Amino acid sequence: MGFDLLLAGGTDNRLFSSDLLSCIVEVRVEQTLDQPTRFAVRFQDDIEDGRLKKAGLPELQIGQIVSITVDRGNDQYACLCRGVILDHETVMTRGGPGSTFTVLGPDRRDELARVVRDQNWSGRASEVAQLLLGNTYPVSDVQRTEEVYDLNGNALAQRSNDLEFLTKAGADHGYHFWVSYSAAREIPPANLAITETAHWKSSPQLQDSAPFGTPPVLPLAHDALTLRYNVPIADCPNLTKFDLTVDAERPTNVSTNAQNLTDGGTDPIDVTDQAAPMGGTGQGLAQRAPSRQMATRPRGTAQDMRRSNQAALRDAGFFVSAEISTTRHMLGGILEPHQVVAVAGIGGENARTPFRVARVTHVINGVNHFMDAKIETNVQLPPN
Repeated sequence: MGFDLLLAGGTDNRLFSSDLLSCIVEVRVEQTLDQPTRFAVRFQDDIEDGRLKKAGLPELQIGQIVSITVDRGNDQYACLCRGVILDHETVMTRGGPGSTFTVLGPDRRDELARVVRDQNWSGRASEVAQLLLGNTYPVSDVQRTEEVYDLNGNALAQRSNDLEFLTKAGADHGYHFWVSYSAAREIPPANLAITETAHWKSSPQLQDSAPFGTPPVLPLAHDALTLRYNVPIADCPNLTKFDLTVDAERPTNVSTNAQNLTDGGTDPIDVTDQAAPMGGTGQGLAQRAPSRQMATRPRGTAQDMRRSNQAALRDAGFFVSAEISTTRHMLGGILEPHQVVAVAGIGGENARTPFRVARVTHVINGVNHFMDAKIETNVQLPPN
């Protein structure tokens, strides 16, 4: 199998045998900002005693955990997904040779979607998130929220499974819910040691523009991947596709009223997105598009409404996006959602414009590790 793909199974992440790995036709991993990552692993197969051989392997049964990891070299590993097999697909050819057996499923966030709660919570939303994550993800990275809910008319209501609640409550605070991994080979090297970290926080952490002076800049990490397309050949382009879209048909403001629980009156709510451009310069949606009101997100108190509508507008502010294609070999790295990458070749000769990675589809086979991705930013820069 090309590009050092490692697959492991079970709660102890025991590595699949080399014989089983040699039967892999293709691995597909689909990652997004908020939804559970989906995976599919297709094996070449044959028929024995009227059934596919791979269908009977214990490590490929429904309910088994599969970890999909890429060896970066120098004892560095990147786990793309650790999830549960929930579906099988079989293609049987007459005679047997040419048959395939595919295992599919989501990452372990699916375990949070199996029980529905009818619950009113008190305290901070971040404290509730930490509690709900604890049994499935003991290691978590939760950003503190400020409002304190109570059970006397201002409760944080849950009428859904934990995954839906965490995703929606996160969106109301401008947060995302995702899982990252660290992986290493154990000694003896029959297993992988994989640590899962659940993140419930803003991504990236945008700052508000200063009323006066230069807006704050979202800095790029020193080792940030740089995507190069419209650059001289000597600068080594590393994309095979870069299709840029500017979508100005998005809301820029909210204007409504909310009931004041103290005196029974109404509080006016006028909200716009005040986020600074990710690169520190250029124009955001409000400067580039006609004013467009968004239908109000009704929720609780005036403070709740103001915050949730602010979060929706901030998300709508990512109005510049690009569909890109590359390979691990060309890029010299791996793209995953929530990374902030630099794009060279737009916005000036030496500019490195920050973009958030929003979606990645990995296709790994004997030829290469292909990546199709969507990246987005909240600023439009002038053309070169």
